[in-house]
Amino acid sequence: MTAAESETTPGRIGERRAAFLVGLACTLAFIGGTLPTPLYGLYQEDLGWSTLVVTVVYAAYAGGTTLALVIFGRASDELGRRVVLLGGIAIGAVSAAVFSAFEDLPAVLVARVLSGVSVGILAAASIAALAELSPEGRLVGSRWGSIAQMVGLGSGPLLAGALAEWAPRPLQLPYLAHIALLVVAAALIWRMPVGAAPVSGRLRPQRIAVPPESRETFIRVAPGVVGALAVQGFFAGLSSSFLRGEVGVTSPAVIGLVGGSVFMGTAVGAILVGRLGNERSLRLGSIALFAGLAVAAIAIATSTLVATLLAAIVGGLAVGLTLAAAVAEVNGSAPGDRRAEANAALLVVLYVSISVPSLGVGVLATVADLRTAVIVFLGVVAVLAAISAVLVRRPIRR
Repeated sequence: MTAAESETTPGRIGERRAAFLVGLACTLAFIGGTLPTPLYGLYQEDLGWSTLVVTVVYAAYAGGTTLALVIFGRASDELGRRVVLLGGIAIGAVSAAVFSAFEDLPAVLVARVLSGVSVGILAAASIAALAELSPEGRLVGSRWGSIAQMVGLGSGPLLAGALAEWAPRPLQLPYLAHIALLVVAAALIWRMPVGAAPVSGRLRPQRIAVPPESRETFIRVAPGVVGALAVQGFFAGLSSSFLRGEVGVTSPAVIGLVGGSVFMGTAVGAILVGRLGNERSLRLGSIALFAGLAVAAIAIATSTLVATLLAAIVGGLAVGLTLAAAVAEVNGSAPGDRRAEANAALLVVLYVSISVPSLGVGVLATVADLRTAVIVFLGVVAVLAAISAVLVRRPIRR
């Protein structure tokens, strides 16, 4: 039996239902990636964290994700989908347990790295599983896998913010709730009819490279991806510090709403790519990024919650349009036997873009102040958006 046949043979349930269950499990598991977003302000109050410490903690998550994508990016091809997905869920549960049991910085850093590793493992394996299970085909399945991930990431701040606002033990209960959701996710994965048998039993790191056929496309989409993902990283890692320090919002539920909105906007943008096509989506993504930056500038000038929330939504829409179209373009330009390498390169760019600019804001905030750091950050992203707007209007030589 071939690898593909062993991975897609129906088992206890049909493929359509299995695709839904895998997508739901993916959504529940990805909640952990952004669960701390509305809680960073509480850590700052209780432990005296600076903005720089918050960005270092967030960067630890992105570092863990990148490491997992490189080491475990092809693990589900070699070991089977189910076992790898269950492994990623188990690591996410360990991360949540460490978060709930300890509040000191070293423990939180360890928990955040584990959370990133969990997300990185689940990202590659869940998209591969959904690509195989989707009755509409691999491309549609992959797109819905990405959307499920974004919905999960958007739900994390909403859940943590609500529990921190209206339930006791705000730095423990959100993580305990996520452990319960991970148990549900594991039960769903256990029932899926894929990954029952390992393909080779060997684990090989994922090679990262941009094939010559994809380099022009990669360069064309990279500035927009970097700029859009930098905005997403800011709202995921620093929205709590900005809202508390510049807007005067201390409610974890409201902070969670803002932090979650950027990912929900991303999910909407990714859905629209299927209707608009890649070229139009890339161009509209550049426009949406400019619009988000303009609204963010208004938020800084007026220190208003509504403008900050709108900037998160529009920025998220720009991420969804740009990223989903960029992934499709890179996939389409790469030879069939080198798509995994090209995707890995794009994912590394993605997580570097999410973490490094936010870390830069944290460093600059210690030298100047947060408002100045954010203004500089917006200026850099505006330059990237301008470069993207020029590049995406240039046709690719096929």
